[in-house]
Amino acid sequence: MTIPAADQSRLGKTVGELMGKDVVILEDGSTVGTFPYVTEYKEYSSNTDEQEGHYLALDLGEQYDGQKIGVKRNDQEAPKKETDTQWVLRIPNNETTFEITANDTPVLTLSFKGAAFAEKGGA
Repeated sequence: MTIPAADQSRLGKTVGELMGKDVVILEDGSTVGTFPYVTEYKEYSSNTDEQEGHYLALDLGEQYDGQKIGVKRNDQEAPKKETDTQWVLRIPNNETTFEITANDTPVLTLSFKGAAFAEKGGA
């Protein structure tokens, strides 16, 4: 599981627009670094409530190609499932976690307690 390069595009925004260059995912799933407040991310969702906030872009890696990837946020009933290994996740707050599975086998749980989230309109 890796963070894509800052110049790579994800749904109309560059990874550098979505998150700071200091963002890293530690071995235990703790995700640390700086997340700017993103606005007008219309290609992320047709739901206007999800078109702004904090986002994490990640690549799961080619070892997961063709597998059914599940991503379940801690406040959702069921995971979203795709075969895509490139993801953008919206992070509502630092209490958010995402459980990632491949073919229903746990891969990693991401947490954001150590991350810094910029305020709307902040730097």
